[in-house]
Amino acid sequence: MKARICSVLIFLSFLFSGCVFAKPRMPSDAQSLLSPAVEFGISHPPLKGTVGSDGVDALEFSSSALARFNVKWISTTEFWTWRQPTRNTFAWKIFDEKVAFAKKHSLQIFLVIAGDAPSWACSPAAPRDGEYCPLHDTESKNAFLAFVEELLRRSNGSLGAVAFGNEWDRGSWIGFPAEEFIERSNAVFDAAKRIAPQVKVVAGSLSVGYLQWEAACAGLIPKVVDMETYSGSEVTEYCAQKFPARNKKVQQVLRHLKSDAIDLHLYDDPENWTMYVERISRTWQGRSLWISEFGGPNQIAEPYSEAQHALKIANYVRAIRTLPASLALHFKLLE
Repeated sequence: MKARICSVLIFLSFLFSGCVFAKPRMPSDAQSLLSPAVEFGISHPPLKGTVGSDGVDALEFSSSALARFNVKWISTTEFWTWRQPTRNTFAWKIFDEKVAFAKKHSLQIFLVIAGDAPSWACSPAAPRDGEYCPLHDTESKNAFLAFVEELLRRSNGSLGAVAFGNEWDRGSWIGFPAEEFIERSNAVFDAAKRIAPQVKVVAGSLSVGYLQWEAACAGLIPKVVDMETYSGSEVTEYCAQKFPARNKKVQQVLRHLKSDAIDLHLYDDPENWTMYVERISRTWQGRSLWISEFGGPNQIAEPYSEAQHALKIANYVRAIRTLPASLALHFKLLE
């Protein structure tokens, strides 16, 4: 199982150290994309349990690091399965602790509501892989809405943004109709505007894998590194046989989602991020850009070390600052 470990100290030491780097070279038509006011934060800092071999309390570790570098935004994910394992059983303690932590340290939460559902609400035909579960009847849909509304009410003013779904363009999400995802995502939008209108509603994140495949199928990059490396005939075959349906669904979702912002995940190839943003911006429809995860390097494509990671962060931050993004959250994922 993959464990989420955020490189808080490395990233923040770079970001807020006051270091000055040479301005990156950009094509002339990208000058309008400069975003000097982008705000940086941390995606999924540890908020429960312990951290490291010394067993440091996660909340103590995160509060010290975030306060030291004056970070004001963090993200966290909530699973309906965790909070309502049975129809009449609720478990709010951990979520309430997250909110209390944010409140105490004056943090804004970017809350991702996962696409899962408890077994009592999930369609029996759905695969139980934890990523996505369509709801099988009106009662289940009403229960989901009640769960979302309770999340919003319990956020106690610490919620800055909310999104439904993580990388909904891939994995088990692909096997279900776009309409079902649009319905649930728009239900989150409507609930937020009704209960917490100050909260920004962000369209669930698009993976960098989709962005790479879109560019590769347009002949703009030669290979894709998406869980594994694809090149040559593998790219040609995927673009001909699988990508058209995936792309059609993404475009349909982006056209019909209600949201204040579009969310991208950007990893590994910062030299291409401006191109990805320019191409996907055709479907923004006036919405702002948020980046709820950025980072790298991809350990499939190159060896990993903390020293290398620290050097790479300079390139990532340079690239982010050329994009029209309002917020960018750094994320590190290790096996």
